[in-house]
Amino acid sequence: MNDRYFSLLKDQAAGIPNATVRTTFDRLIELHRDIDSITAKVRADTDLSAQGRTKKARDELKTNAWKMMRSRRGSMSGSTRSAPRSNCRPSTAPT
Repeated sequence: MNDRYFSLLKDQAAGIPNATVRTTFDRLIELHRDIDSITAKVRADTDLSAQGRTKKARDELKTNAWKMMRSRRGSMSGSTRSAPRSNCRPSTAPT
C-alpha cells in the first residue's frame, strides 16, 4: 500500500473522539503497515519456492503475533463493555 492510503487512515482516526477507539485504530493501521511490508519482502525473495515463501511469511508473522493480539484485545474490549447483559438463566426446574 502507499503512504497516501495510510495517511488517509491516520487522518480519519484523528477525528475519532474516543481515545481508546482512536488508539486501537492507530495500532491497527501500524499493524496493517507492518504486515504489508512483510508480505512485500517475502514476495520479493525469488530464491524461495511457494512453500518456502509461505513458511517464511508465517515465521515473520509469528514475531508480530503480540501486536495482532493487542489489537484484537483492544477492539474487543470496546464491544464487550457496551453489550447488554442478560440476567435470564435457563430454567433447571422439571416441568
